[in-house]
Amino acid sequence: VSPTPRPRPRRVDMSGQASLPFSDLGARLKPEVLKHLFKFYRPGMISMAGGLPMPSCFPVASMDVTMRDGHRLAMVNKALCQDAEGEVHNLYLQYERGDGLADLKAWLEKHMEALHGPLYDEWGCCATVGNTDGNFKILSMLGGYEGKRVICDEHTYSAFLNTARTQGFVTHGVPQDEEGMIPDLLVAKLREC
Repeated sequence: VSPTPRPRPRRVDMSGQASLPFSDLGARLKPEVLKHLFKFYRPGMISMAGGLPMPSCFPVASMDVTMRDGHRLAMVNKALCQDAEGEVHNLYLQYERGDGLADLKAWLEKHMEALHGPLYDEWGCCATVGNTDGNFKILSMLGGYEGKRVICDEHTYSAFLNTARTQGFVTHGVPQDEEGMIPDLLVAKLREC
């Protein structure tokens, strides 16, 4: 008899909590109203809010990418190439949502679900232009005073360490094994900090 799966815990909504460790900047950040409306945008709609140029005005018609495994991905400006063949994704030359391209986010979330199986149901991804950009944004929201502490892997990305230190964070490395941070050593480091 297989055990009954336990329901996943719900994420904790921490919005509006005065006790959150956000910096002054992080506490002041609110969703931008016009970007929030992008979720209602559908192809063919005219938006007076986003300053969205006509796709046919962009000079790039298409771009092909071939992956190491031979998989070909065609990105096409559909306004200029109506008869594109194969697996085609719209070429993103336009302004988009603030949390990343919708197609990319959907792919990332599917990948994360398959690879890592998040432990709760209400989660999502935020796509940034790169690791340093994402770290900077997160640390800017959490920072705010000299000496704030951040836990990281003992051997971690040097740009993360530099970004954290320039924002006043003190970094504390936790040794890891092939599965990540060693739990007992993480608990010990948390107690120490």
